[in-house]
Amino acid sequence: MVFFSSCNSVKFYSDLLNYVDISVMDIHGKQKQQKRSTTFYEFGQLKKGVLLCTDVAARGLDIPAVDWIVQFDPPLDIK
Repeated sequence: MVFFSSCNSVKFYSDLLNYVDISVMDIHGKQKQQKRSTTFYEFGQLKKGVLLCTDVAARGLDIPAVDWIVQFDPPLDIK
């Protein structure tokens, strides 16, 4: 999981990486809840994968099989 500070950053890097055939999934606050839930469920079922997300994905989530969490850029608010 790679966390970004803005929805625009998630969208940009998701589009860029998928364009160059690096398959990633994304979750951010500008998506509808159904889309976020579906993506999160699909990510949880994968043996391996990359999920780009904003802090919308950080609240109350527990995915035991995630080995790496990366904070790509600092959050907009330190709280």
